[in-house]
Amino acid sequence: MKRILLLLAIVGMTALQGCSNSDDRVDNDTVALVFDINKSFNAQGEIIFPFNTGEVFSGDVVLVYWMESTTTSGNPIWRLIPQNIYFPNNEYPGITGYLTYNYDFTTTEATIWTETDVNLAAIPNYTVGQFFRVVVVPGRNPIFARSSENTGKSVTQAVDYNNFEAVVKAFGIKEENIKTRK
Repeated sequence: MKRILLLLAIVGMTALQGCSNSDDRVDNDTVALVFDINKSFNAQGEIIFPFNTGEVFSGDVVLVYWMESTTTSGNPIWRLIPQNIYFPNNEYPGITGYLTYNYDFTTTEATIWTETDVNLAAIPNYTVGQFFRVVVVPGRNPIFARSSENTGKSVTQAVDYNNFEAVVKAFGIKEENIKTRK
């Protein structure tokens, strides 16, 4: 009888061990893709950025950052779009109005577009040779799940998307892995 109880105890412990809720494995294959683009807006005020097959999946999130300027040491200052620019400003004191960079995306492309009441040809510093950084954040990322489960914070509080450095840190983005596309 003791042997049967011991056998049942061992089988029961083995079976229950498989029901553990804690998963301490690190997900090393869920990574954000990052692309740098340097393009000018077309006559319709758009930049169309195509994705290759398998780069963006349903459920992924695409973030687009505009390089507003650089620091005195030459480091880029990235701003999550949408971004608003109001005129007159130091570059174009004679122009009055606004320019907004915005974007949308599908699994096949991202479109960066402008809303403005200013003639785009009159503000080339904002329409010609613009630098954007496109970040594809994998859907259902474990960073969000762990943050919301362990801290009680909502998913949107897990990573401050407005802060490009926070996104880089959260997703382990390395400068050498950023791809440049035309």
